[in-house]
Amino acid sequence: MKDTPLHLRYLKLLTLASANTAIIGGMFTASEMAQVAIALSSVTWGLGIARIAWLFTFRSHVVFSTYERASHFFFALSARALLPPVPQHRETKML
Repeated sequence: MKDTPLHLRYLKLLTLASANTAIIGGMFTASEMAQVAIALSSVTWGLGIARIAWLFTFRSHVVFSTYERASHFFFALSARALLPPVPQHRETKML
């Protein structure tokens, strides 16, 4: 699946969705207005997922490109991010 291009993956998902609609469409009846609403919601859902994927890739590029800048601030930020967390010790009660 990793070797297939992204647009072919979306095409496979679209065919699965249409097959699912054909199967469920045989069990339930919907008016024309409901079918338009379902189609519109499916399109907006797909656009929303595409927008989220684009924003994720854009913002991850921005975050990882900050390490390419030669400044003390980004060096200190990356050094703090790579440090392991400080362990919290339990308080021991004295007898």
